[in-house]
Amino acid sequence: MNNKVVLKILVICGAVFLVFGIIAAIFAAGTAARGWQNEKFFSIGRGEPFEYHKNENFDLDGVTQVNVGTVSTDVVFYQSDSELEVTLDCSGYTNKETITLETNQVGSVVNVKIKYPKYGWNSWGGINITQSLLQIGIPEDYAESVQVSGVSSEIRMNSHLANSFVQFDIDTVSGNADVQCLQIDVLEFDSTSGDLKVERTILNSVSADTTSGDMNIANVGSEGGKVGISTISGRVKIFYDELCETRVNTTSGDVQLDIPDDSKIDLDFDSVSGDVSGDYNKNSDGVSVNIDTVSGDLDIY
Repeated sequence: MNNKVVLKILVICGAVFLVFGIIAAIFAAGTAARGWQNEKFFSIGRGEPFEYHKNENFDLDGVTQVNVGTVSTDVVFYQSDSELEVTLDCSGYTNKETITLETNQVGSVVNVKIKYPKYGWNSWGGINITQSLLQIGIPEDYAESVQVSGVSSEIRMNSHLANSFVQFDIDTVSGNADVQCLQIDVLEFDSTSGDLKVERTILNSVSADTTSGDMNIANVGSEGGKVGISTISGRVKIFYDELCETRVNTTSGDVQLDIPDDSKIDLDFDSVSGDVSGDYNKNSDGVSVNIDTVSGDLDIY
């Protein structure tokens, strides 16, 4: 390659860099000018601060189901006086829109949903939420069904509720759930890695499906009650008021069952390498308990 060719290549490269430099300078100058002249100019990295607050109340007379839908907003249930109280408080930074609370009643069903901007709920060019809380007030005489769905939302009760629910369903990916109320006829929990904790709550039937989330469930059992749990590696602890029909499928998660002293248990423990231990009354006429595991251990107290 002769010197003229090399020189020509260098000139072309220099011209290209010069053009890009001019374009970048023009863009930067225009952006700065818009920022100086417009109070609503947003920086790319942060955006404009916002606060959102909304409250809605519903008369639950004739309502048989309350549906709550969210993504990352934590949900806290508390005891309200006479109506369903729904309050969303949120703050953060946005370049576009804020999240909004949408509620409606269709027949006997009340729907509560948090709507996120179409540009994404935590992405560049959209919205960055730094604090978000959805509070649901439930009057103690409401005894119907509640369904809560989320992705990473923490679901809890800020105190022990006096409600006796017909059904309480929780559907989450990684959010944990902490349930405390008087009684639930049917509790359903579906998660990937979220933990389930149930305290001081009389449970008739429990259905739980998780991959790695742990489950700590107290006060289980009544005549005709059932427990069905499926997990891969999550630990399972169940405390029975009265032993009821139970089936647990796990791969490596350990299972602990705390049963009343006078219980008769018809135990079917199927495992590859897991061990079973405990002092219990095994009787073919007892309550059916089926534990199917690969390497998880079973302890009965």
